[in-house]
Amino acid sequence: MVTEKAVYTGNSQENALKNLNANHMKKSFILFLFVIFSIGTLWAQSEVETRGCITDKAGEPLVGAVVVFKNQSDSLATFPAVTDGNGCFKQLLSPSRYSYTISYMGEKYTPDYNLLTVKDQIINLGTISISLKDVQLDEVVVKGTRPFVSYKGANPVYNLNANPSIKGSNLLDGIKYLPGIYQSSDAGLSAYGIYNVTIALNGRVLLRPKEEVLSYLTTFSTSDVESVEVIRNPGPEYGKNLDVVLNIITKKKSWQDEANLFASSDITCQRGDLFSEALRGRFNLNKGISRNYIFSSFSNIKRKETLETTFGIDTTNITPRRLYSIGGGSDLQLSKYSLLGGRVGYSKITESLRNNHTSKIKLDRDVVTGTLYHHLNGHNWAWDVNGDMLFSKNDILYQYLQEKASSEHDNKTQSYRVTSNFFYRFSPSFKIQTGIVSNHNLLNEKTQEGQLDLRYKEHQNSLYSTFYYHNKSLDGRMGVRVNNDIRTLSGVAAQDGKQRWSWWNWQPYFGIDYGIARHHLLSLAMSSYYNRPKFRDLLPYTSGSSGFLMRKGNPDLKNSFRSCLKIIQRIY
Repeated sequence: MVTEKAVYTGNSQENALKNLNANHMKKSFILFLFVIFSIGTLWAQSEVETRGCITDKAGEPLVGAVVVFKNQSDSLATFPAVTDGNGCFKQLLSPSRYSYTISYMGEKYTPDYNLLTVKDQIINLGTISISLKDVQLDEVVVKGTRPFVSYKGANPVYNLNANPSIKGSNLLDGIKYLPGIYQSSDAGLSAYGIYNVTIALNGRVLLRPKEEVLSYLTTFSTSDVESVEVIRNPGPEYGKNLDVVLNIITKKKSWQDEANLFASSDITCQRGDLFSEALRGRFNLNKGISRNYIFSSFSNIKRKETLETTFGIDTTNITPRRLYSIGGGSDLQLSKYSLLGGRVGYSKITESLRNNHTSKIKLDRDVVTGTLYHHLNGHNWAWDVNGDMLFSKNDILYQYLQEKASSEHDNKTQSYRVTSNFFYRFSPSFKIQTGIVSNHNLLNEKTQEGQLDLRYKEHQNSLYSTFYYHNKSLDGRMGVRVNNDIRTLSGVAAQDGKQRWSWWNWQPYFGIDYGIARHHLLSLAMSSYYNRPKFRDLLPYTSGSSGFLMRKGNPDLKNSFRSCLKIIQRIY
């Protein structure tokens, strides 16, 4: 121990060398701390958030769009981000200079100004709108399986082609598979046995008699349809006083030249001896900027209806009822932002109806319909204009068997409808929709003997505005509709005289949908309705199929009103 101490203290050169090494170690440790601190600082600086939202020119959010950021100083450094259900994205970028591009459905988009400098503060790119390449998008093949039912707020949206039992059938048969939708005895559709169903094609309500609407649906194949939305609280853009709307969205065909044909037929039998047949077809031709189609259908229906009451048995025999229809239409894609289309149709119906042993009715009806529509959209707005017309001529022969008498009626109808709907999106959360609907109906029923000459005119004008709000799992809507109805009835029972009614009606409405969880939705909706009487109720006399089942008319044109508050909890 002593010897070692003497050697250590006695060697001054060795001691100086050790002190030098100690100082070097201190400097190295300080340098190490500086490097660690610098790396930590750079790492902290890399945690800079860049965010934004992607929409199309109409303001609709694009879900699943890919935003790729590329470092200008390193071409191999790319950072992708994917938009969520609201069309928004987030990405962490280190301080540098970047460019970015957007990819959606196989197509690449470069915004006009796509450069940004990332420093030390959050960057919000805001809402980036891109103009979708419609022609090229239609040619993209996306493989996947959509479920039979999904939900758009509180409304179910059905993919008919997901059900093997429906695939390949005509559209009307496919609709009958939807839960709660039934074909009623009056040739219409009903929902849940309570509500009347109105058919809309791509958001436009069809101006046709009910039985002809159903016949028109049979000319479509389910493969032509993208989806069917069941709207239980339809907005004013579909018309007023509607219970349920089935909005049928057709598939967008490729604009390349192509042609296809759909045909179907069926035979039904009631009680072993009443056979009914139907045959229908549709030919589609796409050429250039146009999509064209023609359709035709024929049906021959024989039916017997029996109603048993305490007074006796009331029967109605239809032997037969024949419907012939033909029509066509075309859509012209004038530009990416402008679509012009129209369709015309002609149908003829002959019917022989027998009520018990008391009367016979023979009907011969000709109907001509026409529709012209134009869709125009901009950066964050869209404008639709739609015009419809209908002309109908009915020759009805009433034969009273017991009295051995007859009466021949001529019934003429003219209907015109013009709608204009404007949509504007202020932001991804707020939008407004406003529009006007104008309906004009003229009806004339008279007998050749001059005993009845009824002339009825009805003018309905409506103006509406609706505000919408959307934020994550909350959807809200609120609005009001103002209606003015003017009705004139003259020449009642060939008597001179004129009656006129005019009403103003306010219809407020609102709805809130809240997604409690992924498959749990709570909805609150309030709507108001008023129903005018049907034309047959305007006649100033009683009618019925037999002596003990009488129906009294409503010549005073009284309305019925109702308001409805719905609370719906859906777990799916």
